[in-house]
Amino acid sequence: MPLTPFHFGPAAGTGLAFQKIFDLPTLIVAVGIIDLEPLAVLLFGLNYPYHGFFHSFLGAAIAAVAVALVMWKIRKEVDWVMAIFRLKPEVLPSFSKILFSAVAGADIFHVLVDAPTHIDMSPFWPFVNGNPLYETVPEIWVYAFCTGMLVIAAVLYIKKDLLLRGPGNPLP
Repeated sequence: MPLTPFHFGPAAGTGLAFQKIFDLPTLIVAVGIIDLEPLAVLLFGLNYPYHGFFHSFLGAAIAAVAVALVMWKIRKEVDWVMAIFRLKPEVLPSFSKILFSAVAGADIFHVLVDAPTHIDMSPFWPFVNGNPLYETVPEIWVYAFCTGMLVIAAVLYIKKDLLLRGPGNPLP
């Protein structure tokens, strides 16, 4: 799924449903950052696969560590943005929660979601060349799952927002 919003559904749905476990903004950034690789290939005409190193579990994990370090460093700015959307956590997340969220976003919600639909990936590189996960799940199921998770995320967000406003409280 190069440069598509589909990855954000599983990340947002899971992040909103399990806020005690995951740091939502880190999940969102980590799931999106991996697609800078195919974007660079497209923009610069690189002789490199669209789904190269960072579309492997190892490459995504390395990217996740970088994302976690940056997200930890800019936490106050991130919380300011999250407050606008009424999603600021009550307690600042620990670095381990941020790191866990980054790895989950990059490896699970990006690489694992892409693997069944892209033959040019090598998710288990350097241990296995090629993509043994290709076509293990029909592509339409992957898109349906991602879309369904985006709907779940929207429902959870609306429900949370309504609960925060309380009965009879208008929009700010």
